[in-house]
Amino acid sequence: KRVAVKVVNLRHEHCRVSLDNEGHILGWKHPNIIRIFKIVSDTNHGLVIMERIPGDNLQSILNTLNLGIRHALEILSQVASGLNYCHFRGVIHGDIKPQNILITLSHEKEGYLAKLCDFGSSSIENENPSDCRGTIRYMAPEALRKAPLTPKADIFSFGVTMWQIENHKVPYEEIFGNDIIVYRVVREGLRPDTCQEIDSPKIPKILLDGDSLEKRSFRSQRSISPREIKSETTVNINAGNSAERESGKPSRSLNALLKEARIENHEEISEMRKKIHWKNIFKPSKWPKNENYCNLFQSCWHEDPNLRPGASQLLNQLHKIIKNIQN
Repeated sequence: KRVAVKVVNLRHEHCRVSLDNEGHILGWKHPNIIRIFKIVSDTNHGLVIMERIPGDNLQSILNTLNLGIRHALEILSQVASGLNYCHFRGVIHGDIKPQNILITLSHEKEGYLAKLCDFGSSSIENENPSDCRGTIRYMAPEALRKAPLTPKADIFSFGVTMWQIENHKVPYEEIFGNDIIVYRVVREGLRPDTCQEIDSPKIPKILLDGDSLEKRSFRSQRSISPREIKSETTVNINAGNSAERESGKPSRSLNALLKEARIENHEEISEMRKKIHWKNIFKPSKWPKNENYCNLFQSCWHEDPNLRPGASQLLNQLHKIIKNIQN
């Protein structure tokens, strides 16, 4: 069986937590969720053995072309289907964004399939995370406050992703620092569609003092443009120390772990990835102003998580919009 292997360096605590979180979906079978067959580890490395999918993440596709509304709705409905399955089983993905949505070719009528991947930030419903997980620009206010999470945190991130696909912009790209984004989303109710450029940002002193979440995690991070977001590798045999990376070969301990996991004839991702010409599949089309689409992603951003739609409601609404467009 041909598989993909994600190698995790276990020398850091957050990497060990990430490996444990990947296990939340171990053995799951859903067409819109990456399938993980096995997780093995030793002292230094962990291996996540998963299905091997030729394709690209959605962010890398958005970097090169503008999706038409019909393709966007189809991809989003597939993601919502996978998300609904996660939430039904009590798992919160924790990092919904275009980079964590894989698009692969399929024999379905649309010719492509969307799959949720990277569950390293996932958690069990109502679990109180020990650290801040996810990507700041997509995170719900309650996640930024480190409050106990519910599946509605994923819904917020899903809404940000919807907005990004339509507007062809990274959320809050006008804002220089992630620390400012955190403050304004939590304290002022800032959302991607209301974001305005800040000429002279003044960060409240409380964010820069003490051992605050913002100081620990966000102070040095800056804003990024869409073109700066690159595809993150799902398969990376080369994840040891710097000497191992420079040599281009796995370490002896990693080789032993690969052998123990019966991973034979492994190769680097750069050698096995085939270029897919997505422009031939996602042919350019105009994006008409669709009020239902805008209302749907805005409904995902309620400050009160209980007022946001559930994944099943999202799926139903997306299907309705698709039908209206077809008619």
